[in-house]
Amino acid sequence: INNIGQKITYGLNANCDFPADIHRENDGSITLTIDAQEIKTKSKNLSFAKNIIAVSAVSITLGIEWKLLQEKILTFKPPKGRCKVITYNSITIIDDTYNANLESCIAAIDYLNAFSGSGRKILVLGDMLELGTASTSQHEKLGSKCSAANLDAVFTIGKRTLSTQSTIHGVPINLHYNNSGDLISSLKSQLQDNDKILFKGSRGMKMEKIISGVFKA
Repeated sequence: INNIGQKITYGLNANCDFPADIHRENDGSITLTIDAQEIKTKSKNLSFAKNIIAVSAVSITLGIEWKLLQEKILTFKPPKGRCKVITYNSITIIDDTYNANLESCIAAIDYLNAFSGSGRKILVLGDMLELGTASTSQHEKLGSKCSAANLDAVFTIGKRTLSTQSTIHGVPINLHYNNSGDLISSLKSQLQDNDKILFKGSRGMKMEKIISGVFKA
């Protein structure tokens, strides 16, 4: 294949076709400046913001106007399992249960920390699967991230997250469970008004069932 398409570049530096800058507003939401155009979002998710840079570069190259792009970004709603925010009474639930690796877990914790206001910040974490020989070290690195993230509580479930739990230091509540029933019961008994809870884990851990179990009617 000899046909070569148009190449465009984008990134968080000036040496590209679509240079971008990321800024957080007082409420934690992200505003982007892309090629000197301001794009507002309702999201606090840094990964989402980085995706917007890529989408914007392609869209503008294809002739889509900035105004339309802004409208679509402001009305975008993430699908279930991908940092979808749900409100249950005064509790904020972040459903990021679709899948998990170290990078996405770190990004999700940063997203949780971007939420302002009163209330505890809680991580409910299932195993990161299919990591092979790197599994233990990856879960330990995640524990170090939790220790540094100013979380109020971490609840882990599974075999591999034992390595995470044992690495965590300085988190007031740091509990591990072997089965979903015990985890659900424990979470239910410890919920407080204004809690902000991130649910994260690999697809095989079915963490969405934990959400349903805790918050079902």
